[in-house]
Amino acid sequence: MRGLLLVTILLTLPLATVGASPTVNSLSYHDGFIAAEVEGGGLRWVNLYTEGMHLIWTSAKARFVEFNWSSSGAIAVRLCDGPCYNVNWQRVQVYNPATGRSWNSSEARFVRFQWSNQGKLAVVLWLSPCPDYSKHWMELYDPSSDQSWKTQYRGFVYARWSPRGEVAAVVRDERGYHLEVLDDYLNLKWSSPPAKVVDFEWSVDGKLAVRLEFNDTKVLLLRNGDSVEELARGRDIHYAWSEDGNLVYSVGGEIRCVKFPHIPGWAVMLLAGIALMALAKVVSLRRSSKGA
Repeated sequence: MRGLLLVTILLTLPLATVGASPTVNSLSYHDGFIAAEVEGGGLRWVNLYTEGMHLIWTSAKARFVEFNWSSSGAIAVRLCDGPCYNVNWQRVQVYNPATGRSWNSSEARFVRFQWSNQGKLAVVLWLSPCPDYSKHWMELYDPSSDQSWKTQYRGFVYARWSPRGEVAAVVRDERGYHLEVLDDYLNLKWSSPPAKVVDFEWSVDGKLAVRLEFNDTKVLLLRNGDSVEELARGRDIHYAWSEDGNLVYSVGGEIRCVKFPHIPGWAVMLLAGIALMALAKVVSLRRSSKGA
């Protein structure tokens, strides 16, 4: 049924003309809106339509484009104006159909972007791919509030969101690589020691495993909330998260598993209900004492 609908959309889209008749390269149907990647006159762009085939927004045109939706229904379009291999994806445009507001990132030699589960966009920008990593920075945009934030130049390489809305970013400077964890306003919360190589992975509930590689030694760190502990140190370390947030890792051929307590959803709701009832009782007692 969805395939038939997309074919119907493809046949009825009101396309803008640029030189020769444009063609549709791809379609995406999300939350009541239709995005079409369109090509014409040697350029590509993204048109956004309502389900009634009303054109509501058109991205800038570039040699290549790619796009992605947020969980809240905003769309981000990455644009490339030069030879598009691993570099030259220069900027990102965002449009929020719920509010009609749009945003443009700064322009750079190369940009990477990722949506958070909460619908915020993090964009890492490189003025040059190498060797001057000092002139990289990060921008963050929230379509719901139409606010954006920027870091200073700080050697950012790439970043990934946690399920809970923190950003972990690999940073390179004169000391080597390290990992920074920032909140969703780009305030620094934690930084790892510098190392020759660093990689990381978030768990489904926002814990962070970080592997640092020095000359002949690897170190595995676990960040859980605001606490950080060293789990292992050795020449050969591997790790993986389970689907429910437990961690397995190996060091020197020995495999270990770290299990974390998991509170069922019904228990969380029960505890929240008890807390609300206790708060209401406190408020009631305060009002009674003031009335007396």
